[in-house]
Amino acid sequence: MSQADVRSIEDLREFRASLGTYADDVMATLGGVDMEIRRVTRWVTEEQRMYWEGEIKRRREKVAMARSELARRRLSKAFGSTPSDSEQKEILDRAEARLRDAETRAMKLKKWVPVLQQAVLEYKANVRRLIDLVGGDVPKAMALLERHIAALEAYTSLAPPIGSPREESSSRPGEGMASGGPTPSAEESAEEEPAAEAAEATATQESAGGSQP
Repeated sequence: MSQADVRSIEDLREFRASLGTYADDVMATLGGVDMEIRRVTRWVTEEQRMYWEGEIKRRREKVAMARSELARRRLSKAFGSTPSDSEQKEILDRAEARLRDAETRAMKLKKWVPVLQQAVLEYKANVRRLIDLVGGDVPKAMALLERHIAALEAYTSLAPPIGSPREESSSRPGEGMASGGPTPSAEESAEEEPAAEAAEATATQESAGGSQP
């Protein structure tokens, strides 16, 4: 059977309290991480997707407007007018570049969504062991410590304190050997006194009888 050298019950209480604080801190941290994961996942899979889908639609409309304006300028040239269409070409080029950028971002977002979801699944699988430890094993350990603390407190309330007279007398078995033998108890002394008195009386009578003619 294993034994523990317990020198301070108060240290056990502090250790138990530290376990409780550790469990609370871990659960609070994991809760914060879980909230951040949900926020990022929603931002990527919903908000960003909707944003870039809307941007593609708006940028396509601007491209269509730029093309229409460029076509109108070219049509004016066909009827003898000679307005410059270089500005409309630049507007169209910028609009088409912005549209390509939005489409590229939307494609990248669509590619990274499953990667993010897989990373979240792997994280949750790994952190599950820590959650089980903090939510199951730590409370069990705290309850076990509480029982041991209660048992130690009950024991110390019954055991004599170190250095008490009873413990000191029991720790010196050689005392009472002043003349080489054990010291008689009070009951033994009480029993021996009448016998000694009777022997003394008998010796006195014999001495008196021997002195008569």
